[in-house]
Amino acid sequence: MHIRTIYFKVMEIGPSRAFWAEFLAIAPHKDFEGWCEFMVGDVRLALLPLEKFEGGGGCVPVFELPDRDAVRDRAASAIGLGAQVHLDNLDDPDSSSIALLDPAGNQFELTNFHD
Repeated sequence: MHIRTIYFKVMEIGPSRAFWAEFLAIAPHKDFEGWCEFMVGDVRLALLPLEKFEGGGGCVPVFELPDRDAVRDRAASAIGLGAQVHLDNLDDPDSSSIALLDPAGNQFELTNFHD
């Protein structure tokens, strides 16, 4: 089993597309009215307009990076693009991660944990 798609329900696709394209440093894999999708490895990270959805909650993708410095660098990049820190555990030796909120309020996490 693997994660195929993670999607965010967003108020407007445009600003979220711009944030994620810059943060991931890739262009959308699919981009049309009502859907925008990025290929991140073999996982699709997609954006879906909120009005197409009723109820339900958000999702939290976790991005695994090779080491703590890479996590710090990507967190700084996200913050520079408008993300806000939700929970910072980067200095905790047992929990090297940081949870952020993108400009649309979606939570995502960066970590250097490995299986």
